[in-house]
Amino acid sequence: IREQGYAVDDRERFESGRGLAVPVLGTDQLPILAMLCVGEISPEPAVQQEIVNLMLSLAREMEQHLSSIGDMPGQVREVLAARRS
Repeated sequence: IREQGYAVDDRERFESGRGLAVPVLGTDQLPILAMLCVGEISPEPAVQQEIVNLMLSLAREMEQHLSSIGDMPGQVREVLAARRS
């Protein structure tokens, strides 16, 4: 997933559908959430890549907005920082 930048679910969870997921990264470049598209997605690589490109573009836009307002409330950051030390 890290290498290609997205995940593919080829009828692993749902018999009738496929899924594509891309990460939305925090300011530390770690995933803070994922964007998922599930449905009857064509198995054609070109179609899949087109959807992934759109999703990655939206994920980058979300990251920019989150970085401008902060991707986690201050208290949550403090708790996580305390756990790491």
